[in-house]
Amino acid sequence: MCQRRLNGLAILSMEKEAAKRVDFDAIIKEFAEAKVRRQKMNGLFENYFTAYSNRNIISM
Repeated sequence: MCQRRLNGLAILSMEKEAAKRVDFDAIIKEFAEAKVRRQKMNGLFENYFTAYSNRNIISM
């Protein structure tokens, strides 16, 4: 195991009571929502840049 992983496991062991209180379902849901939001934003920017570049090609 690498040192970073061992450090993480040691911290989890020391903070096991706090780790037990973590709501993993809420964290997973928040992560999934952020990913969907990011994908929507990427699509929005792609559409904008495609339209912008098409407009510049036509005007040349």
